[in-house]
Amino acid sequence: MFTLKQSIELFLDEQIATTRKSYFYNLRDLRSYLGEDRPLTDVTGEDMIRFSQYYRNKSGVNSPATYNKCVKTVRTFFNWCIKTGLMLPPSPASAIKRLSQAQKVPRDKAMPDQAYLQLLDYCKYDKRAFALVLFLGDTGCRIGGAAGLRWADIQFAEEVAIVQEKGTPERFVFFGYECSIALMRWQQEQRLKRQGEFVFSRSGKRMNNDSLGQFFEKVCLRAQIGQWGPHSLRHRKGHQMADNKVAPTVAQTVLGHTDVNTTLKHYYPKDLTRAQEVVKDLSFKRMHMAPIQPYIPGDKQDEEKRTG
Repeated sequence: MFTLKQSIELFLDEQIATTRKSYFYNLRDLRSYLGEDRPLTDVTGEDMIRFSQYYRNKSGVNSPATYNKCVKTVRTFFNWCIKTGLMLPPSPASAIKRLSQAQKVPRDKAMPDQAYLQLLDYCKYDKRAFALVLFLGDTGCRIGGAAGLRWADIQFAEEVAIVQEKGTPERFVFFGYECSIALMRWQQEQRLKRQGEFVFSRSGKRMNNDSLGQFFEKVCLRAQIGQWGPHSLRHRKGHQMADNKVAPTVAQTVLGHTDVNTTLKHYYPKDLTRAQEVVKDLSFKRMHMAPIQPYIPGDKQDEEKRTG
């Protein structure tokens, strides 16, 4: 019979390095709270409710997003245990629910256009930084997708690349001509230095997500635009598409959301003014018909026409 500790270790060993790091701390808290030697099959829904209450009140955990990440992690773990036959359904984690949180991503989390242009101007003599900023800005890609990007994943003629983010299936991302040129120039320099197959790596090995993110943040500080992380360009792309009336399903494809509702709640607010404009644009038009006369109650001629 597997203990909770053994099951968690086995589960983490199955994950890629970045996912393992993401899951580790939440599962460490679960293991400490329930006991390392606790048999996996003895964990109940009541145990999970008590753990969720403990985690919610834990010092430093004061945001719904942090709590919800923990809920998602333990659900993933117990679902894996059921799938691999370590325990029978139902999952004890089904007893805990996520907290509601603000849906729309605030605009102040998206890098402003002026800051973006200033950043690009600063990076123009650093081929690697310039290519990275353009790639993130054009594609809306997460930093993990950029960190794992290989030269073999880029199709320059089609201006498209294949990325994998957050342990999800591979997906296409799209970029423009200027980004394509910037990537080619960086590729030429990287080849001269024999730096390997990963696009944004200097060591030849896949970059750690955090390391590439820290590199981006340092460049922003040196460009004197303030403290911005790479995700700010993803939010910029989301708001940019919403502002330009791009269909949510298209924005969903660009951003790689598995559910269009995620795209809608993050970047597409209810716009009553725009809804009214659309209805007017698509409403009945008189075209070649004779003008429609207004109906006046009590008009005898009108009554005779309508009744025959």
